[in-house]
Amino acid sequence: MNNNEKVKEKWLKTREEGKFHYIFINGVLFWGFFHAMVFYLLQLSFGYVYDYQDFRHLLEHFWFHLLLFFIIVAPFFGLGSWLLWNKREKEFARNMDEK
Repeated sequence: MNNNEKVKEKWLKTREEGKFHYIFINGVLFWGFFHAMVFYLLQLSFGYVYDYQDFRHLLEHFWFHLLLFFIIVAPFFGLGSWLLWNKREKEFARNMDEK
């Protein structure tokens, strides 16, 4: 089995899960939460470097700040996942037409 067939099988499996699952689970929840955590940790490290009071404030309000970053970041990853889904669907359809 060559690499192209492996990619095709993986995409077929992803398609079975559905577009909503791909966008919401992979894009919004997984990548959105991951990057919200990264941005929060970056803010936490800068707060620690510049002002100890800001660092304490960030630690005390951990869940609020994490939720705030998630609300800001997650829609962008949802949009990116939607665009990626559409691109891969077009590529998949084009490859199916060629064969």
